[in-house]
Amino acid sequence: SDVCSSDLDAISLVTTTTNGTRLMLAAARRCETVFVASLLNLHAVCAAIRSTEADEVAIMCAGVEGVFAIDDAYVAGRIAERLEGENDDAALAAIRLAQSFPTALDGIGAGLSAQNIRDNDLGPDIEFAAAESVVHVVPRIVERSDRWVRLEV
Repeated sequence: SDVCSSDLDAISLVTTTTNGTRLMLAAARRCETVFVASLLNLHAVCAAIRSTEADEVAIMCAGVEGVFAIDDAYVAGRIAERLEGENDDAALAAIRLAQSFPTALDGIGAGLSAQNIRDNDLGPDIEFAAAESVVHVVPRIVERSDRWVRLEV
């Protein structure tokens, strides 16, 4: 069933990921402010990052089981490109990778992660993940332990 946004005010959502949770824990240990980004909230997350007026921004990718993933690097490149800051070689590589794909769907759908999704008959999930700036919230880590993080939007 559909859930109205007004129904979400008092809801807590608990989720776990294979790679994302590890990355969020590592990021929360190292960074003052941690946002969770995707293409879905691209515009909003770039605005949130700019609003911090931080001197340095680290764009971190979870990968798959600790290994590079094209879809993560694609999104990192899109974020770095929009921020228009001074980029290191990793950011420049991500930007160039992102620019090498004609569409977001091509970038998100190019790697082994997407192939695994297709192999499990979940192809529409790739199209969903490739939608740009359709979500206007930016999850931010507000609390953490050694094993979990709490996000707020």
